[in-house]
Amino acid sequence: MPAGILLFVLIAVAVPASAATSGSVKGRVFGPDGQGMPAVTLQLRNDITGFKADTTSGPDGSYQFFNVPFNPYVLHVDTQSFQPIHRAVEVRSAVPLQVDINLKLIGISESVTVTAEQTSAQLETDSSTSHVDVDKSYIARAPATVSSRAMEELITATPGFAKDENGRYHFQGFHSQGQFVIDGQTVSDQTGVTFSNSIDPGIAQSLEVIYGNVPAEYGEKIGAVINLATKSGLSSPFHGDVYGGGARYATYEGGASLGGGSRRFGAYASVNGSWSDRFLDPVNPDNLHNHGNTQRGFLRLDYAGDDLKDQVRFTALAGQTRRDVPNTYSQDAAGQDERVESRDQNYNLGWTHVLGPKATFDANAFARRSRFELFPSPNDTPVTALSDRTLDNYGANAAVSWRIGNHELKIGGVYKRFPIDERFRFGLTDPGLNDPDSDGYNPDLAPYDLTRGGTLFEFQGKRTGNYAAAYIQDSLHYGSLTANLGLRYDHNDLPTTESQVEPRVGLAYFIQSTRTVLRASYNRIFVTPEYENILFGSSAQAASLVPPVVKDSRELGGGVLLNRSERQNAYTVGLQQAVGGKLRLDVDFWWRRATFPADQDQFENTGIVFPITFTSGRHNGWDSTCRRPSAASSSTRARSTPSPAARS
Repeated sequence: MPAGILLFVLIAVAVPASAATSGSVKGRVFGPDGQGMPAVTLQLRNDITGFKADTTSGPDGSYQFFNVPFNPYVLHVDTQSFQPIHRAVEVRSAVPLQVDINLKLIGISESVTVTAEQTSAQLETDSSTSHVDVDKSYIARAPATVSSRAMEELITATPGFAKDENGRYHFQGFHSQGQFVIDGQTVSDQTGVTFSNSIDPGIAQSLEVIYGNVPAEYGEKIGAVINLATKSGLSSPFHGDVYGGGARYATYEGGASLGGGSRRFGAYASVNGSWSDRFLDPVNPDNLHNHGNTQRGFLRLDYAGDDLKDQVRFTALAGQTRRDVPNTYSQDAAGQDERVESRDQNYNLGWTHVLGPKATFDANAFARRSRFELFPSPNDTPVTALSDRTLDNYGANAAVSWRIGNHELKIGGVYKRFPIDERFRFGLTDPGLNDPDSDGYNPDLAPYDLTRGGTLFEFQGKRTGNYAAAYIQDSLHYGSLTANLGLRYDHNDLPTTESQVEPRVGLAYFIQSTRTVLRASYNRIFVTPEYENILFGSSAQAASLVPPVVKDSRELGGGVLLNRSERQNAYTVGLQQAVGGKLRLDVDFWWRRATFPADQDQFENTGIVFPITFTSGRHNGWDSTCRRPSAASSSTRARSTPSPAARS
């Protein structure tokens, strides 16, 4: 039995990785006579993230809030003739939180003055993790250039991100090495519009962007972890939305959503699309050959037991994009007409079971299919190229989490398989691109120069990779001190077999007198390679195309193209400070030392991107964000210094 499969079996049989990203709050509303009170309106709110949910108590006074992202909240109950109640609530696990409300009448001699409630800055005193929470209320208002890149616009508005072209981004020295975790499922391949299909932010109940001291439960590509809890129809009346819009360059977009359900069954679905003659960032001011369209769909089905001890959900995501490859002036004059089509499907079946008052079990089975195709045209210049690749994955994860005294423990693991199929073909069509009389002439490209009697270069490869991981983590609370301790083991065999043990340690200390949270962390990080075109990028056929001067140079890697997993020692120190009654300031200083830092290289102007690695790198910088209810501002300073010796 392969080592990765054996590891996963051992994990699943023992105590299996945390998948839950949201919890629930339930309870009963009692009147002064001790009887349940119906028709009482309750609101659960976090004014920093913008989260807000409303519900009404049932005939026996019972109420429930479903799909509540992990965070601190305030439960508000304002009912005529009764004293208002504002109760602090912490949702940190999938165990339903029981919060009963006892209403008291306003005395005959009492009077109540109703004023706007002053919301205090909500500090996170029990976590050393640096993160930003984005709620659906902000997502609905956030501006975006086009719908196809709305998610990237949201993410790059958080600290530490630097924008690149077409929605791509860099983060604290990482190049597109972030990942989504959608309802507990990790999506680590690139979802930007140039690679696949961007995720619709409209399906998000909330987003959490983790960018410092990433907990041990997360692996693969943790340059930044975007934790996404999707919308659910549980315990809400059926409602729908329809929208549409238009702008310059024949840009149109529209969509619709519908969701709702009972306390036991819920459904939510959405579809949307956009069309534009300025679909990608153009390569010249005249925006040549740049039409595109994208469509996406989402479905979530939920079941919850009467006592909330069992919750089952099924989610499906699908998208497709058809677009042109933007032309340069010379390509447009030649009549180049290259096109790209990409499609993806994502399925996730999740189960959460409450084992007891302080313990839960979570499990997910998932599958993802993704295909990218570049179609050449008869008049391509300076090269003609074809790309047809699939990047699929399927697997399962599971988790047990429980509380013992001051400890919050999690232990678990994941196993995934990556079936990859790649086909790549190219030929030189411009006699000046690799002129034998030029200084930059590469004799290894001469066999594929179609202007001098050459033939097309052909590559076809197929392989299935395996990835397995296990972890244990603990959040220990002792007075004003919190220690976040974790240990993770990663094993990956694509394109080569690699393993690593990764300690993750963080400390947070709350100074109550100044309302300050100090934090510091150390993470050992293992980042799997970028799998887009990984087979060709690490092949002997690709190495055969390297110029002789590179093959003969030890400093330039000797033509070796094998893409290794990146390894980092990551350090972060920072603070969270309440400023006045409403503002919250977060500041982090970070530095990383990396071995085999990853990057990408584009093949001419085709949009085909191949992974490359450097020998080493140093990255350091600082991030800050200042937040008040329903608003935030942020800034970033960073410096990234890769080694000049690249494996390219």
